[in-house]
Amino acid sequence: DTAPDAAQAPDAPLARRSEPLTASSVLTAYLDAVAPSSREAYGRDLARLATWCRVAGPAALVQHLADLGQAESNRLLLSYRASGQAESLSPATINRRLAAVRSVVKLARMHGLIGWTIEVPSLKAKKYRDTRGPTEPEYARILAACVTPEEEAAVRLMGDRGLRAGEVVRLDVGDLVGAILSVRGKGAQQEPVPVDLGEATLAALLRQVGDRESGPIFRRGGARWTHSDVRRVVEAVAARSGVSVHPHGLRHRAITAAAGLPGVTVYAVREFARHSSI
Repeated sequence: DTAPDAAQAPDAPLARRSEPLTASSVLTAYLDAVAPSSREAYGRDLARLATWCRVAGPAALVQHLADLGQAESNRLLLSYRASGQAESLSPATINRRLAAVRSVVKLARMHGLIGWTIEVPSLKAKKYRDTRGPTEPEYARILAACVTPEEEAAVRLMGDRGLRAGEVVRLDVGDLVGAILSVRGKGAQQEPVPVDLGEATLAALLRQVGDRESGPIFRRGGARWTHSDVRRVVEAVAARSGVSVHPHGLRHRAITAAAGLPGVTVYAVREFARHSSI
């Protein structure tokens, strides 16, 4: 994931303000311009850097960078990038965190709060990544480690049927009719796609739904799950199973398993994965 170009962020709300421009208003405009599915991740990335800099939150971070100036801010970001490498974070994770900072600083520059940009380059990411997901023995251990209906239902939706985390959190009880689940995809793919659940996934999902007739299928404290809840559940199951896996890795497992079925074409796999292209 990469942060949105600040040039695409709406500047009208800031231009109409009669009060002085602040770091907080710049941050609000930046997050408002981010897609809802990504807003949480980018806000969290800015909050991490704020904690690392020992300032009180993302808005204070923007003001901190403005006060530091170009040279000190770039030196700070170089150190932050190096700390991510020391923690063995992936280049993609480090680059996404840097991109979030670059974009909010660019928006601050556009509106006159800052007169410079972040020049710290991204790390060179590896071109190859293993997209197979857990092996079949590992996946069996993951399923065996599920201890609640919500854990098994979420894991099976991703690991058996290839749902994305964002698709899981958008599911409502009314989306399940018989053994068919209507899944709302990402991006421009707004029309629900029918997904045949299969016996095991359907049974797990019915246990999660119980006797409810409406509302989100997955909820915490009465509220719909967020992406963080998906990660929380997958991380807990992974820790008990001893298998390193993330939500998208479970989706990879489902797609890999579908591709390995006898007589299956790449077009059938594309349809299963709900990809727009091969």
